Amino acid sequence: MFSLLGGLAQSVRSLSDENAQEKIPSLLESEEANILAEPLEKIREHKSVLKVMAKLEKELQTIRKKHEKMKEKERDLLLQKEEKLSKAQEHQKTHIVKNHSKLVKKGSGIDVQLLKRKSEAGLVAMSVDHQTKLEELQKVHSQTLMSLTKELYKAELELYDRYQEPLYSAIEKSLLTSQAAQMEHLKSLHD
Repeated sequence: MFSLLGGLAQSVRSLSDENAQEKIPSLLESEEANILAEPLEKIREHKSVLKVMAKLEKELQTIRKKHEKMKEKERDLLLQKEEKLSKAQEHQKTHIVKNHSKLVKKGSGIDVQLLKRKSEAGLVAMSVDHQTKLEELQKVHSQTLMSLTKELYKAELELYDRYQEPLYSAIEKSLLTSQAAQMEHLKSLHD
């Protein structure tokens, strides 16, 4: 009797093994139904998102180009002021040298060494004054450039803020479109 039960259990097991081998995989187990969410990088490549990003980038380029023109204008202005300062220094230097030469030629009883020291002192004072003015000019230029850079940063930030809502709306629309397409695919598999 025990062998009869053992043989029956054996044949039931072999029948279930045969059914398992013949079993067709369910639709849910198929590769076709294995749908993954679309990655954010792919969503950002959708036409509506790219369109908003292109508008944003175009406006950013416009702002940056305007900023570069302003910086270039400031550089040119600095160069002009430096050149003007150098010409003024040369003019003063020439004037001091001429005065020294005139006084030496006149020989008006003034000690030549004293005249030479006065001329040299005048040249040194003029050189120090020129250097101070030049440093002040460069300091003002640096502050102006820093101010321009801050303005650019603020303008870019405002632009990003202005485009934030349209960009996220476009991404959301693309996401919903992607989800709808995946749902349609699943429905077609189900039917």
